[in-house]
Amino acid sequence: MMAKYTSRESRQNVPVEGHLPSLITAWEASNAGQKSVEHLSGIAVACSTREEELRPKIAAAADLKERYRLIAEAWPTYSDAKCERLFREFKKNSTWQVPTLTVLRSTGMLNDEQFRRDDRLRFFGGDYRDALVAKDDFRSKTFAAEDFAMQHQVFAHDQRLVGAMFRAGVPMLAGTDAHNPYCFPGFSLHDELALLVESGLTPLAALQAATRNAAIFMEATDKYGSVTPGKVADLVLLDADPLKDIHNTTKISEVFLAGKEFNRAALDQMLKDAETAAAANTSSSSK
Repeated sequence: MMAKYTSRESRQNVPVEGHLPSLITAWEASNAGQKSVEHLSGIAVACSTREEELRPKIAAAADLKERYRLIAEAWPTYSDAKCERLFREFKKNSTWQVPTLTVLRSTGMLNDEQFRRDDRLRFFGGDYRDALVAKDDFRSKTFAAEDFAMQHQVFAHDQRLVGAMFRAGVPMLAGTDAHNPYCFPGFSLHDELALLVESGLTPLAALQAATRNAAIFMEATDKYGSVTPGKVADLVLLDADPLKDIHNTTKISEVFLAGKEFNRAALDQMLKDAETAAAANTSSSSK
């Protein structure tokens, strides 16, 4: 099925990117030419010595909660040797990875009151805020304490996986899956960079995943990806060196966007306006 699907896409010169269907292995997808894999989907199972046993069970799972449980079962049988072979395939085939650690982390943190009191919620109102706080998310309603604990452990394994892929030279992009719980548009990219470094990437590699690598992936290095005459150059001026501490990406002094300069005062005013609008929207929607 995968070969037939990708051959049709190849004839039309349409790159295939995204999640991995349960019945298609990471090995098959990479060798068939899938250009990127999002959210580390399918990789935990591909690295397990129980892959053949778990894959059909995951495909037949009654709901997402059961699917999560089965994927978690792959981790105790994680094989370094098997993963190393898979990562060599990814590198050889230029199968990019977009880990989206931000959204993977939130899955196991929705019962953590401190995590849920994120101060950045004040910039969002109405239905969008409801989505960010997981108002109708099945996990915050149906997960028991042990389910959240399991997901928390899975996230630790995910970070280990990202570090191993980086050391193996697997190409990566920084993404967050915004609009999911506690994945704040704009802000979450800074979260992602920090989580990538926490997982084993160097600060430089994390920054490249959000800048240069995106241009390489899109085959658009003639327009983007470096500060060079003739290229599009949206820039962020920082007050501290992110190569010394990746969290310094949040210490923004100025932004240069589409030929316009926004100093700190202008940026602060934008945030103030967003907070005011969010408060009004939240107030009106609660009536």
